[in-house]
Amino acid sequence: MTRLLLKGRLQKLVYGLGNFGKGFFYYSVGAYLSFFYVDVLGLKPEYLAWALSIPYGLWNAVNDPLIGVLSDRLRTRWGRRVPLIAFGALLTALCFWLIWSPHVLISEFSQQSLFIFLVIVLASFDLSLTAVTSGYEALFPEMFEDLAERSEASLYREMFALLGVISGFAVFPLLKSALSSSAGELGAWSQASLILCSVSLATILVSLLACREKNWSLTAGNQPSLIEAFKLTLTNKAYLAFLGADVVVFFLWSWIPSMIPFFVKYVLMGGDEVNALMLGAMLLSAIAWWPLLRKFTLKTGSKTTFMVSAAVFVLSLQPLLFTSTLEQVLVLMFLVGAGNAGLQLVRMICLSNVIDEEWLKKGYRREGAYIGTMIFFERLMYIVQGWLLALLLNAFGYVPNVPQTPSVAFGIRVSVTLIPLATLLFLLVSMTFYPIGRREEQLIAAKRKGVEG
Repeated sequence: MTRLLLKGRLQKLVYGLGNFGKGFFYYSVGAYLSFFYVDVLGLKPEYLAWALSIPYGLWNAVNDPLIGVLSDRLRTRWGRRVPLIAFGALLTALCFWLIWSPHVLISEFSQQSLFIFLVIVLASFDLSLTAVTSGYEALFPEMFEDLAERSEASLYREMFALLGVISGFAVFPLLKSALSSSAGELGAWSQASLILCSVSLATILVSLLACREKNWSLTAGNQPSLIEAFKLTLTNKAYLAFLGADVVVFFLWSWIPSMIPFFVKYVLMGGDEVNALMLGAMLLSAIAWWPLLRKFTLKTGSKTTFMVSAAVFVLSLQPLLFTSTLEQVLVLMFLVGAGNAGLQLVRMICLSNVIDEEWLKKGYRREGAYIGTMIFFERLMYIVQGWLLALLLNAFGYVPNVPQTPSVAFGIRVSVTLIPLATLLFLLVSMTFYPIGRREEQLIAAKRKGVEG
């Protein structure tokens, strides 16, 4: 009953709170898993690449799309999405802690034992986080209608996501460093992860107070068959155009944070504090950029904001190929943050337009199918990240925890700059085929309001 009383801005704020936990879980793993297992635990890069490939490739091929489609057809007294979020969040928190606590279950860190452990715990973590993400993201296009309402809700979502990502990128390593003197290196990673995953779990559960579905019992029954659902999803041209751009964004969101610890340690010769400063400058700049970007989006539409933001994000990274002072790096990361803030603001709005367009034409809402499929392709970027990381580090002669040769430092610079630049063209080409510009966005919103009365 309490959930139904939350309306307007309060509902948007409480709903947005859940993005703290989701952002923390996802991006802290993306940022530090490679560094933790390769540089701290000594897992060979090729073992890491295979450990990422199995849960994020084979397992995801079944797990992500299936959970999404089934969530569209789920019938419970609490709706389709809320049970997925609640139970998924509990398992996600447990698996997250285990990722950073291998010593709890493994007595000897051999290559084989670390590999097997990582495959199992990542597969479990991905299953549970997929349930949370599918349920939470599916509620966004259903609960919020036009561009003005969605951009406001997205702003609150991303504000809380920013806090979650900062906790993952900056607070996590700083807390680990603070605990290391008393708990030791491995104990510090474990204790820091336990503290922060408990906070993240609480934010997700509290956000359920604002989650409300519209006619879920009717919508759950009015769905295509399982096979037809997959076919409809993978033949929707607007969705495929968005998906092509979205996977590039998620590659960048996993690749850049995963390379920054190497950049800080072996190029800038800094420690955890410098790492936190770099990522903090990129993320905190969003606070300044979001109000301007929302005005820009309302004027030009979500598609234009998406393309401009991607270009700013990638092009602002390019001076890192030769920049060496921390002051210059922080200025660049402030500019990178502008592009990142724009992508955060409009990504789900672009997908929501696709979902609404199909609903107006065919009469059913399939948020879960689209989001589950999207999650599958996004998770594939972990595989790309893992293999590309292994390829580049081995090619440039990287050896953990020793002074690196100039070729390694140069290779890290290339990884942070030219690799993202190579992906930008694909993103821009994909979005040119995305057919929902500002005018189409307005028409879809007007038709939706007409249908809902």
